[in-house]
Amino acid sequence: MQRNICGFLSIDIAFSLLIMSFAFILLLQAQQAITQQLHTHDIQNLYEANTNLFNNIAQNKCQKHTLTTKQKHTYNLCLIEGKAKHSAIILRYYTID
Repeated sequence: MQRNICGFLSIDIAFSLLIMSFAFILLLQAQQAITQQLHTHDIQNLYEANTNLFNNIAQNKCQKHTLTTKQKHTYNLCLIEGKAKHSAIILRYYTID
């Protein structure tokens, strides 16, 4: 009787480990798909911000800024930004005015 119980227990443990290994493989595949989607989304946002930056440079859309150094040199700068609509990515380009 004792041997039958041990046999069933080892079969249950083996079956449980098999199910857990399949679940782990599925979890890794889901993680990989999510990571790829995030990278694609980030690249799209960077591309959009870069395109907006180039469009603003071409249209000379800039904000005037003044920069003063420690040596009291003053520079008039023009700030041009490119932003992605649904992202925190902001590209900034300064030119001397």
